[in-house]
Amino acid sequence: MIIKKFTGKTEEEAVEAAKKELGDQVVIMNIKPEKQPGVLGMFKKPTYEVTVAKEDGNLERPSYLVSPEPAKKQESIFKTKPAENTMADPASEQALKDAFKEVGDVINAGAMPEAVPQKTYEQTGSVIHSANIKKATYERPKADNIVRMPTEQKPVEERIRESEKKQKEEREENPAPQKKQTNRRIENISFVKKLYEILLANDIDERYINRLIEDMEKVISSGSNIDYMLSNVYQKMVLTMGKPKAITFGEKTPKVVFLIGPTGVGKTTTIAKLAALNMLKNKKTLGFITTDTYRIGATEQLLEYAVALRGAPMEIVYEPEELLPAIAKLKTQDIIFIDTVGFSHKNEEQRNKLAQFLKQCPEDLDTEIYLVLSMTTKYRDLKEIIDSYKEFTDFRLIFTKLDETETHGNILNCKLYAGADLSYVTTGQDVSRDIEVIDTQKMVKEYLGGR
Repeated sequence: MIIKKFTGKTEEEAVEAAKKELGDQVVIMNIKPEKQPGVLGMFKKPTYEVTVAKEDGNLERPSYLVSPEPAKKQESIFKTKPAENTMADPASEQALKDAFKEVGDVINAGAMPEAVPQKTYEQTGSVIHSANIKKATYERPKADNIVRMPTEQKPVEERIRESEKKQKEEREENPAPQKKQTNRRIENISFVKKLYEILLANDIDERYINRLIEDMEKVISSGSNIDYMLSNVYQKMVLTMGKPKAITFGEKTPKVVFLIGPTGVGKTTTIAKLAALNMLKNKKTLGFITTDTYRIGATEQLLEYAVALRGAPMEIVYEPEELLPAIAKLKTQDIIFIDTVGFSHKNEEQRNKLAQFLKQCPEDLDTEIYLVLSMTTKYRDLKEIIDSYKEFTDFRLIFTKLDETETHGNILNCKLYAGADLSYVTTGQDVSRDIEVIDTQKMVKEYLGGR
């Protein structure tokens, strides 16, 4: 696919220049007036920049890409009736799957997978070797149950030594302690040491581990068995992770979904995965908007996804004030995905521009914002990224590249650090399959040594 920009004194002149070079089959993607720079530019007429696309292969020209109409008085874009859903027809679903194949290596075809069966976790090397864990129900954690990170704590080894010293003093006071109770306490202390090592090996923040073990000390001193202790730890960790939040649909349409995050985390590919998930599984109609006009190839990549997803309409936006009119053009779609420019969290200028884009959306627009983070990023850098975006917006968390690392403790670490809801994880390159709402119970079992 060829995408080029042409300029002219009028819209017609710019379009004519594009057709002269690329032929009459060009697709006009965007027309943008450009003011002349400098003080003298105030007295000159603006020129026009036209962005056009042309297939360089044999792909059929998408019918949705047409010349933009002159600006009209904006109608309400909220609470409109969704467009008739054509995806209910099985033949349409097959046509969509066929379209996936045409993109080749970019998108792999296939229907959404069925629910992943629970793994059978091996006993060897796991602290859940003898536990009968009850399935946790999803409830929003109460304020007193949320784990708080203390600024200073005694190391776990020191607390264990104090516990052992206390037990020794109790034995000296009572020369004939029950042998069974003594053995159980020794077993519990060994369990705590093993739990500490396993959580640390899964990259769980040491401050959280210390807090968790501190909460367990009452259970340890009560002489409870290991099964009960493990069940207690498991339930607390599941409760702390909370119930993940997927994209939801209410009475208002369209649903507008922003994906934000640093460069290289896979925002554009994640948008394609979310779009495929909602089109194939939830039978939703789609629209795309990109504000990423900085990265080379970003627009072309999203356009390829739009073509493959049954010719979903797409708009290119350069400035914040162009965002709401672009949303208005796509208002009949069920869901609009907005791809934003990725930047270093230290780039203040680009951060401020993203904040301006987000401010364009009025309160009555049904909007959700997702911060996309890579599992291959160091936790120290993840905290700086979270701090940077937290300055101007709230968000849910999406984690990518789960398949590229063996430890997943940063999911819990970032959840606690950001105080944000978890949502999706991506697990590979297959656009139509490798995304799912995070399974917190499965993740906690992994943290506890399950394989």
